[in-house]
Amino acid sequence: LMGWLVRLQENHPVTYWALLVASLIVLAAIFAHFGYLLWRTLRPARAAGVGPRAVRPAAHDAAWYLGQTARLRAEGRYADALAHRFVGLLLTLQEAGAVVFRPWKTPAEYVREARLDAPGRVELGELVSALYAHLFGGAPCTGPDVDAFDHRAGGLVAHIAPR
Repeated sequence: LMGWLVRLQENHPVTYWALLVASLIVLAAIFAHFGYLLWRTLRPARAAGVGPRAVRPAAHDAAWYLGQTARLRAEGRYADALAHRFVGLLLTLQEAGAVVFRPWKTPAEYVREARLDAPGRVELGELVSALYAHLFGGAPCTGPDVDAFDHRAGGLVAHIAPR
């Protein structure tokens, strides 16, 4: 490559300088793009439009989720009603001090972490299995399934282990 560049400079000096200038322009464009990406990545969150002024979803309590469960069941959206009932259960257990609700946790994580007696832990595991079967496993979900899930979830509060 160096030999070819030397011959190009000797035989065609205008082409050599044009190639050199074009290469420098491309290199400058690469550095400018790198600088722009670095600036976009490292700028403060407020400048990016994120932060205290950003719209955050409203936090709801267990009663709201139970109301949504009833509304979704009435609309025939049984799988959605089941999911809302499970979140309502978790929030109820959190109010009683049995779990710490975090939206990013999976339902199975709550089975391991819940402060329940042995039958309560088994019952919560079965509720999670039913939830997974209907939401992710493709098992059909009907009104009686939601009613049974609701009944079992309601009885789980009695299994909270003492502190």
